[in-house]
Amino acid sequence: MSRHASHHAAEATVVASAAEVRLRADRTAITGAWLEGDDPGDRLFVNIGDLTLESGEVLPHVKIAYQTWGVLNAERSNAILVNHALTGWSDVPSWWPEMVGPGKPFDTDKYFVVCPNVIGGCQGSTGPASIHPDGRFYGSRFPAVTIRDMVQAEVAFSDALGIARYVIAVGPSMGGMRALEWAIAYPERVAGICTIGSSSVATGDQIGTWSVEIQAIKKDPHFYGGDYYDKDFSPTVGMGIARRIAHLTYRCESEMDVRFGRDLQDDNSGRWAVESYLDHQADKLQHRFDANTYIRLTNAMASHDIGRGRGGVERALATATLPIVVVTIDTDRLFPPRLQQEIAELAPTAEPPLVVASPFGAALQGTRDQARRMSALGHNVWLIRWITFVYAGFWGGVSGLLFVYYHKYIHPASLSLTNSAEAMLSVIAGGAGTLAGPAIGAAIILLLKNYVSAYVERWTMLLGFVFVAIVVFMPDGLV
Repeated sequence: MSRHASHHAAEATVVASAAEVRLRADRTAITGAWLEGDDPGDRLFVNIGDLTLESGEVLPHVKIAYQTWGVLNAERSNAILVNHALTGWSDVPSWWPEMVGPGKPFDTDKYFVVCPNVIGGCQGSTGPASIHPDGRFYGSRFPAVTIRDMVQAEVAFSDALGIARYVIAVGPSMGGMRALEWAIAYPERVAGICTIGSSSVATGDQIGTWSVEIQAIKKDPHFYGGDYYDKDFSPTVGMGIARRIAHLTYRCESEMDVRFGRDLQDDNSGRWAVESYLDHQADKLQHRFDANTYIRLTNAMASHDIGRGRGGVERALATATLPIVVVTIDTDRLFPPRLQQEIAELAPTAEPPLVVASPFGAALQGTRDQARRMSALGHNVWLIRWITFVYAGFWGGVSGLLFVYYHKYIHPASLSLTNSAEAMLSVIAGGAGTLAGPAIGAAIILLLKNYVSAYVERWTMLLGFVFVAIVVFMPDGLV
């Protein structure tokens, strides 16, 4: 068979093998990965060729899936690189919505924001659920990758896009590891970095936790050594256990105790409320992730050591020549603040850490019900969703309306003021309600964040604007 004919035969096998999984009645019983032939959505793809890994193994024909926002200027000098976390992917607005867009911190009217899915990932970039050159899934044959391998692939990806230098490389957790690697290994390619809730080296505590998560997957009888794509089941139970363990490290102890305590779930299942919450997180991950990818990326995080081969962490960080912004989360138990403090102290170009404070300290002074109005998000605090502020505006407007309605119709004698004075008070009440709104909004999100659709969010925002407009601009119409 000619090489050309062999290539087409392999392509036919690729389509067939991916289609086998895609056409299963319950595809997520096998993998939540994006597969060849799936709708790409907003994903773009670029081939970066063969990649020689730290191990010396060559990963052939590497493809990177990515997404962009904004416009790359003629000088190609306005690009921002976003590095996603362990279970993140290239669609930044879906997991960091308050950061990317017109007028937001990564202002797409000014900057070209780009986020590639890492190698070893499962959302379009070459990974275990990708197709090997022989036409079958990589599975167990996909090699181990490191943080440095990921960054090397990102550099090749940047070359393919014609981006010689980024304005900033930024990322949380595993993304923060990669941002730091960019600063030390490729300082000429980035003007500055921001590492959020991350570290310069993986600790023994982290590696120990991650090793238990990996064993949970590997001990699942449906793991099949990593070659489960052609089976009826995959290690979803094992990955679910891994996710539950991980999620506990993403939240802080005080939140879990105050938010759930010893409450039982109100579904007659007999489960603890916290158990139900963890079950839900495991189920969500199953629908968008892959067990092999979980293992490869977790091992990559364990490999992280900015000082490896560079004389140690202190010497490596001492070579930093570009601005380094370090963000620490005071309730983070996976990446405790001391790890970010180390970066700030050892890197001569780093400022003191910017501390994201959890609101739980004050909340714990009150009752459990009061405390549940707030969420100490621990390691995931950077994922606070804009919907909290949508509800804030909504309930702020409602509070102003209720003030006017009460004093004019229910208890009119309570105010003996002129309409203009009363109108001013209603505006003040609306403003006070808006300030109080974040706490109310946070309470709502705490209860509903897993169930509120984008459709409901948009209508709630619209109603909030309407309520506020009525209070501010039409008080006399209500009195």
